[in-house]
Amino acid sequence: MRLSEWRKAAPSKESMGTRVLAVLEPVLVDLGAEADPECWVAWGDDPEVRYSVLAPTIAGLIAVAVRLLDSDGNARANGKLIRWPKLLVSELAIEASGGRRMVGVQVENIVLKGIDAEADRVCEFVRTLIAGIDDRKPVPVPIAVVREAAEAGAVVEKDGWTSASVHRPQQSGCAEPGTDAHNRGLALVPAAESASPPVAPVAPPRPPGGPTPENQEPEPVPEAELESVRSEWVGPHPTEELPDRDPKPPRPGMP
Repeated sequence: MRLSEWRKAAPSKESMGTRVLAVLEPVLVDLGAEADPECWVAWGDDPEVRYSVLAPTIAGLIAVAVRLLDSDGNARANGKLIRWPKLLVSELAIEASGGRRMVGVQVENIVLKGIDAEADRVCEFVRTLIAGIDDRKPVPVPIAVVREAAEAGAVVEKDGWTSASVHRPQQSGCAEPGTDAHNRGLALVPAAESASPPVAPVAPPRPPGGPTPENQEPEPVPEAELESVRSEWVGPHPTEELPDRDPKPPRPGMP
């Protein structure tokens, strides 16, 4: 339920009057929620004097304690953002008997309890908190963010969750000024220009007389090319030539 729906179901008109919302809504917005967010209101034993508001966000759970100062509607709100790894939630337990259901669970120092239809809403809200703690599924993002993600190419499921990463086109062209794509910094790439034909590999030149594949016969080398190659040959160094005389015979007494 959103905050506006909780206002309609308030135990008294003064609990969520205009002056109370004027104090509560800026606290929710500053901590990362909307002005009318999806939340849970724990009225407690004395809702005309004090109650708590729990609003899940992407970063964590917002907990706001609202206290009415006088009968004129003046209120004070103390809020904090509890990151998901730091949030304390007890085990979710439900009891059913005779067609009735009753649930009770503790979130931080606040006890959430309900019967039948309210128990179902408590279970749904607590399951959202447990999913946020386990980092399995983020909380619903504002509708404006969902629309921008859909325009950019993200896959948006029917329940308002984004389940795929945003696909951005290649930035090889420029969008026309004044369009939505230009404002978002995206580039428009025509399909014909983005696809380039494959480039065939070029084989390196083979030196004369070099190795050839096994199933291919070597090409004959012209005689003029062989003569030019023979003219560049260099003979062995004199020190590498073998001596003409025989080696000395071993001296007597030596092995």
